Amino acid sequence: FDGFLDACPAQDFILTNHKIGSPDRALSLCGCLAREMPTQGITQEGLDLLAQYYRDEISDADVDAQDANVLTFHDKASEACLSQFPAK
Repeated sequence: FDGFLDACPAQDFILTNHKIGSPDRALSLCGCLAREMPTQGITQEGLDLLAQYYRDEISDADVDAQDANVLTFHDKASEACLSQFPAK
């Protein structure tokens, strides 16, 4: 989880999301994602792939090539987490 939690809050697509918009809210979302993704079916290997993706080391096509479900599980976790966020 450390690699993911280090990389996640720094991503522009996290920070610029209309429900996020600040570093503290980005960290909160990333913590939620780290908790939620395993319930969606992401394994440790999938979480490691996402950490690489969030660090811009690999593309989404690379993630899909290694595990076609990771981004789908990530998107479901994102929806679940964002739906819990209060308005800014």
